[in-house]
Amino acid sequence: MASRLNGEDQDAFGLLIRGIADPPVRKRAIQILDTSPAMSGIRKDAFVHAPFLLLLGEHERALVVLADWSPALDPIRTDPRFKAVLKKIGLPYTRQGPNTP
Repeated sequence: MASRLNGEDQDAFGLLIRGIADPPVRKRAIQILDTSPAMSGIRKDAFVHAPFLLLLGEHERALVVLADWSPALDPIRTDPRFKAVLKKIGLPYTRQGPNTP
């Protein structure tokens, strides 16, 4: 319904949601997320893209998406709540470099 209200491709978004709920559909949903013009808005926003990847079981790719956006996260990386958020969404904490706690 939300995709219809936003004028987006309902079939593409429907497949994405089915892929989250139904593992046999997951591979096709990931392909749609990666290639469909209807998903370009999601792919442009790391904080929207990463949770979809997580829900589709693509944890390593979610980390890569967030790492590409890492400069904005630098001020909070040392905050214990940052690590708690990563843990809560199922992402491991990985150090970015030798000076990163």
